[in-house]
Amino acid sequence: MPIILTTRHIEGLWKNGPTGCFIPMEQRTLMLLGERQAIYLAMNPAASAPQILSRPIEAYIGNGCWRIKCRCGERTHTDPVWKMAFCFGCGARWMNVVFPENWNAIEDLLVKRPVQAARNWNSSETYDMLVQEQLVHGDPIV
Repeated sequence: MPIILTTRHIEGLWKNGPTGCFIPMEQRTLMLLGERQAIYLAMNPAASAPQILSRPIEAYIGNGCWRIKCRCGERTHTDPVWKMAFCFGCGARWMNVVFPENWNAIEDLLVKRPVQAARNWNSSETYDMLVQEQLVHGDPIV
C-alpha cells in the first residue's frame, strides 16, 4: 500500500537505543537524527554546526514525502507526528514544523494517486481543491 513517506518511516527500523535498552520515541528520534546529522556535518566542510530553530516552518508534500524548505534551500524530510526536521545541508534543527489539522485526510487522498510524482500538496491548497484535482485527473477519491 502506498504511503506518504516521513522521517518516522525511515527511523521506524530502530526499536532500541545503542545499548539495547528502550528509549522513549521522541528522545530516541532526537538522539538518532542528531547523531546522523552530526556525523554528516563533520564530513561536510561546507556545512555549519547544528543550530536549533524554534520558529515555525510550514510542511508540504512533495513527490509523496512530507518536507520543509530549509533556510538553506534544502528540501528536508519531516513528520506530522514528530513535528521536527533535521537539515543535513546547513545543520538546522527545526523543532516547530507546522502541519495542517487534516493532514491524515490529505495523505489518504494523495496516496490514491497512482503516480508518486503527482502526490503533492502545499498550504495554499484546501482539501476540496485536492478532491477536484483527483476528479479532473480521474484518480480515485474513495
